[in-house]
Amino acid sequence: MKIDGRSLNHEALEHIRKVAVARVKAGERPGAISTSYGFARTTIYKWLRAEAQGGEEALRARKATGRPRKLTVRQMSGAKLDQRQGPAPARIRLRFVDARHRCRAHRGRLGVRLSIISTGRLLAKLGITPQKPLRRAYERDPEAIRKWEREDYPALRTRARHRGQ
Repeated sequence: MKIDGRSLNHEALEHIRKVAVARVKAGERPGAISTSYGFARTTIYKWLRAEAQGGEEALRARKATGRPRKLTVRQMSGAKLDQRQGPAPARIRLRFVDARHRCRAHRGRLGVRLSIISTGRLLAKLGITPQKPLRRAYERDPEAIRKWEREDYPALRTRARHRGQ
């Protein structure tokens, strides 16, 4: 039975690597050891090569690095400055700038092509989230609002109570 090493935690894998290399050094055959652990036969040879080049430290568990970032620290700080100054530096004449427009701006200014999702994540990391625009009707009549609150709404509320709603 083959074991998928991704299903084991890092400490268990580290322990298996160290014990397997120690067993090979003690004289056991690598093929027999990998079979006893349920790993592919070639896996143990990678561990042996790593141990030969980097010692026991090479067998230690470490955090996976993941995909490298597209933006450097300098570019990130430039993007942050860009956000503080608003849409004008990016030559975008809109009051509300969405991720698609920022995408084009970053491509031109920073020389990095980011997807819309990556741009949205970048904006969120910079603390810039979509805001609901503040809109107020220009026909708004404050006196009519006060009248509705004082007279009309209480009358509606008492009528609803009488009807049992």
